[in-house]
Formats: sequence, structure tokens, C-alpha cells
Amino acid sequence: MVVSQYLAVRILHVLTAGVLLGTVTTVWLALWLEESVSVRLLAWLEGAFWGGTSLLVFTGLGNLVAFGTPPIDSEPGTILAVKLGCVFVVAAGSVVRTFAVLHLQRADISRTTNSGVRLLYGLTGLGIGVVIVLAGVLTHG
Repeated sequence: MVVSQYLAVRILHVLTAGVLLGTVTTVWLALWLEESVSVRLLAWLEGAFWGGTSLLVFTGLGNLVAFGTPPIDSEPGTILAVKLGCVFVVAAGSVVRTFAVLHLQRADISRTTNSGVRLLYGLTGLGIGVVIVLAGVLTHG
């Protein structure tokens, strides 16, 4: 791969992480302020979230190819393993959140201030934030 392709993959990876964190945090904040949020919008955002998550995984793999995978017994390797574990936990929790939104949609609810959904969005934002911090530690030491 050419250096510009590696740069494009890295930029796309970082921008996608920022957009996902910003979107999840905005939805959490809207629900926290007791504003009712459209369930249809939440369902659309769930689809966009999973598309963005897929993009993050693939660009992350591209970054590993470009910069190499550190040995697991090294400090960077340990940080990478913890980061990937956190990514798995965020993804697993997001499945629960997605099913909660789908349940609201199937119940034919048009708007919601559901505190359970708010908690799930808050935990997702916190998880993405932890992954971003670990990525910064991994990249910059």
C-alpha cells in the first residue's frame, strides 16, 4: 500500500471514532435532558452505528497491517489486547441497546424518554471513550 493510502485509512478510522462518540453522546444528552427522541430516528442511528462500527473494525485492521501488530508480551501488545477486549464489550453492549430500540419500534412507540435506553447510550459512549483513550495511549505511549 502507498503511504497516502495508509494515511487515508488512519484518518477515516479516527474520524469515524469521533463521529460515533459524538452521535452516541448527543443521543444520551437528548434523553438525559428529558427531551423525547423519535424512535424512528433511534432506529436509523442504530443502523448508522453498526455501519460505522464495521468501518472502524476494517480500518483498524488496515492500521494493524500498516504499522504491525506488537507482541502480546510487550506493553503495546497488552494495551492492544485490552483495547480489543473493550471493543468487544462495547459491541456486545450495543447489541443489547439495538434490541431495546427495536423493541420500542415494534411496540409502535413514536417517541421515547426511556431511562433504560438512555443508560445504554451512556454506557456505549463511556465504552467508546475508554477505547479512544486506550488508542491514544497505544499510539503515543
